[in-house]
Amino acid sequence: MKIMSEWKRIESGINSYLETTKVICQYRNNADLQISTPKDHLKKTEEILSKINNFITNFERTGLLISIENVKKLLKKIKNGSEDIDKKSGSHIYPLLIDSFSILADIREIIKYDLSDTQKEIRRHIGNAFVHLQYSIIADEEIQKKWHSVWETEVPQKEIKFETMGRNHLLSHKIWAHKIKAPKEETDLVLKELEEDPNLSPEGASLTEWKIANNKKEYNHVIDIALEQSHLYTERCLFATKLKNTIYLVIVSQEKLSDPEDREKDGKIFRIINIHTKPKNTSEQAKKILQRKRNDT
Repeated sequence: MKIMSEWKRIESGINSYLETTKVICQYRNNADLQISTPKDHLKKTEEILSKINNFITNFERTGLLISIENVKKLLKKIKNGSEDIDKKSGSHIYPLLIDSFSILADIREIIKYDLSDTQKEIRRHIGNAFVHLQYSIIADEEIQKKWHSVWETEVPQKEIKFETMGRNHLLSHKIWAHKIKAPKEETDLVLKELEEDPNLSPEGASLTEWKIANNKKEYNHVIDIALEQSHLYTERCLFATKLKNTIYLVIVSQEKLSDPEDREKDGKIFRIINIHTKPKNTSEQAKKILQRKRNDT
């Protein structure tokens, strides 16, 4: 995975910096044993910070770096503390060195924890499946006709047909969509199952709600309905299944609608996915979606 290989390179640099910092602090009173001057070593934080910032820019949208705001605060703190290094000397350098050690160690552990969470990997996998679905509709004329033809069916059947085709697509990504029923409520349960994976349990599942929007005016209203229905369902039925807190609201439309931000309610994240069946500039959109898919993987 691109994000993991990139992080391993940055983590290796952080580890090297931390080890050198320990040596410098350990032999601060013995210049003969110093492997680098404290000031020169502290300046190396700028290169590490630049790499971490680029990493965040490139991979923030994958959804894996869920603690990213905490990392940004720490980056700002270490940047402010290391300003005007050339004007400082002697005993003023070592406190900065110790601060940089502590903050970089915290950043390393936060990102390591985020990337080690298997649920985030499941969320990334599900997100890529939806990106692939939209790309297929744009790039493949037969798939586009199949999806767009559903709009000609009777109203009660449209949502069901879109939902069924979407479930079949998820299945091709080894994401199993199960139907769970409760009084007056029905929705999809999405579970990524990998062979011989110890996490083959409802803990690896995420809820999805499929709706249709005929135009832009309906869009926000349909999102609100989907959010309320799926939220109600999680409250009544999903407590016992130990589902995680990312819920996908899939809104199918003819033309591309906006990509709204995730919504949050009672600690649950509602991720809104717009699947449009009648793209305009197909070649340009296909390129953008393919690039987005490459960035996510």
